[in-house]
Amino acid sequence: MKPLYWKRIILAPTNRTESLWDQVLEPTFDTKEFEDLFCQKKKASSKPTNEDSSAATTTTEKVKLVSLIDIKKSNSIAFMLARLPPVAELKKAIDQMDAAILHKENIKTLISNIPVEADYQLIKSSETPIANLDRPEKWILEIYGFPAMKERLTAWLFQLEYSDMYNNIKQVLDKLSLAIKDTKSNENLKKIFGIILVLGNHMNGGSGRGQADGFNLEILDTLTSTKDVENKVTLLEYVAKISMEKYPKTLQLATELDSLSNVQLSVQDIQTDVNDLEGHLNIAKNLSKKAQDTLEGGALSKFKSGICQFLETADKEVTSLKDAQKKLVEEFYGLVEFFGYTKGQSSSMTCQQFFGSIYSFAMLFSKQCQKIEKERENTNKMQNATGNESKKIAGGADPLAALANAIKMGQTGLRKRPPVQSTEPAIQQQ
Repeated sequence: MKPLYWKRIILAPTNRTESLWDQVLEPTFDTKEFEDLFCQKKKASSKPTNEDSSAATTTTEKVKLVSLIDIKKSNSIAFMLARLPPVAELKKAIDQMDAAILHKENIKTLISNIPVEADYQLIKSSETPIANLDRPEKWILEIYGFPAMKERLTAWLFQLEYSDMYNNIKQVLDKLSLAIKDTKSNENLKKIFGIILVLGNHMNGGSGRGQADGFNLEILDTLTSTKDVENKVTLLEYVAKISMEKYPKTLQLATELDSLSNVQLSVQDIQTDVNDLEGHLNIAKNLSKKAQDTLEGGALSKFKSGICQFLETADKEVTSLKDAQKKLVEEFYGLVEFFGYTKGQSSSMTCQQFFGSIYSFAMLFSKQCQKIEKERENTNKMQNATGNESKKIAGGADPLAALANAIKMGQTGLRKRPPVQSTEPAIQQQ
């Protein structure tokens, strides 16, 4: 029988705790069937039969495929080929720019595995019969020299990725533009900042910090930590209280400035993305020119109609995008200066710092205003409830009070009882 390599458990005969193995039952089974299934294999006879000899000959004659290129590169090509059509179909798909056969990921893999001359020469110089070559080596021999393969695939890949790259940058610019507009035009923010300014100047009266014309945004973070003498009311709560009394609509500040929360990138990040897009475009344009110098016939015609026309349109769009980005950068720094910062200070200010400070304050402010609004509503409800109760009592809802009032006014509605007639004879006066 075949052995079963386990570590056996031996239970102590006495003085042991309860064990699972005390409760396990050992059922009967067909020993013959089991032995037939799990018996040791018999050793093969030393004299091979005719059939064994034939198999041995076949094994000996089986050709071992030759792999010549770097093993890492060979594995990469082998993995890629499992997802690609045969070479003839692959060449046709590249000529026709058929996205149904070659999707974006396949194109990326192809670009990274395009055969180089060194590998091609290595395989050719080995003089190994093609039948004996491993699949990656055969593929290199078949595809090497295919006209402008890298140039066409790289330009095609850029075309497939361009829309996402362009739209992502465009959305970022649109969000920044809206945030700049909303911040500069918001009247409620100006009113609230006016309250903070007048309170701050009053607090700083008689010091070098007094009589300020404005304040840096960093002060907004301290409004929640600045408290009254009894350490109960924060300056933010007091600002919200005055604002709700004078400008009730400032309650909506956070909603009005919601666009500020969508600005996630700095102007430097945006500029980097625009430069990257322009760089990829220039590479595609240069490779396109090389491809056109190499291609001919139908392949050239298809490449021109598919890539060259696209590149002309993309060139105009990227130029327009660069202009918009440059304009927005100037507008952003202008907005920072609009809030009282110097040119030197504005150049070091990031979008996240500027818009983040204002939006965080707006959220805290609106939350405090909502709290004040809720307290007012509760107070009004209590006052209304008290007023209604008074009306009920005055209107006779309380029966005892109504009866007392009626008696006082002589309007109870009760009839007087007639006098009782005496049955005894009247006493005559003498």
